[in-house]
Parts: sequence; structure tokens; C-alpha cells
Amino acid sequence: RTRTLQAVSSGRPRMDVAGPCTGGHPIRPGKLTCMKRLLKVTGFLAGLAGALWLMRDRLVSLALPREPEPPVFRVGSGESPDDLTEIKGIGDVFAGRLASIGLTTFRDLAESDAATVAEHLDTQSSRVEGWITQARSRTT
Repeated sequence: RTRTLQAVSSGRPRMDVAGPCTGGHPIRPGKLTCMKRLLKVTGFLAGLAGALWLMRDRLVSLALPREPEPPVFRVGSGESPDDLTEIKGIGDVFAGRLASIGLTTFRDLAESDAATVAEHLDTQSSRVEGWITQARSRTT
């Protein structure tokens, strides 16, 4: 950098800096200095990097190929579903859980294994055996 001494109309000398950012011309008051420009560009790039960092999960998930989820096949008995809440001890919650494992009719429940159903429903086997007995009496 070179320093130039200029005389101002008031008679006082003023030091202006002439550098590579100004094209060799002395810096005029009111113009952006090289440092201000650098800080603005750095701030913009930092903001852009921050935005990309916040969106990294979305951007990476778009770039990665996704494997399709395997289809879920539920083979029903072809019969219309029965109201399993008619069985003593089965409410709406257990009826929904039974439907989620594929037991929607009295016949399905009567033909199922008590231990397997109890394991899937996370309940006692004796309770499920009572349901199966009631379902058998309704299918005959």
C-alpha cells in the first residue's frame, strides 16, 4: 500500500490510502473499503453455509436412492368382519389389535392358537383361551 498526502481546501493535510481494492486511487469518504466488502462477502457465504447446514438432511435424503418398502399382504378369510367386541373381555382396543394381526371374524379367532395370539397382544394366554372358547361357541 502506498500512502499519499493530499492537501485539502481547508489547508489541513489528510492521509488517504491507495491500495489494490481501490485500483490505485485514493479512497474517497463514503465509499466501501476493501475490508467492508470482504466482510460482506464473508457474511453472505457464512449465512449460505449455515442455511445449507440446516437443510443437510433434506438435501442428502434427496440425493440418496431410496429402496421401496416391501408390500404388506394380508390374506383375509374373505368373510365380512364380525364385531369381536361381542365377546366378553374384548373391547375396542383388543378388537383393533386382533384386526392388526389378521383376526377379524369369530371363525379366525376360534381357529387360532391361544399362545401365539397372547404373545402378539402382550396379554395372558388364559385370557385369550376364554376368547377362543366364546368364539367357537359363536361359530357352531
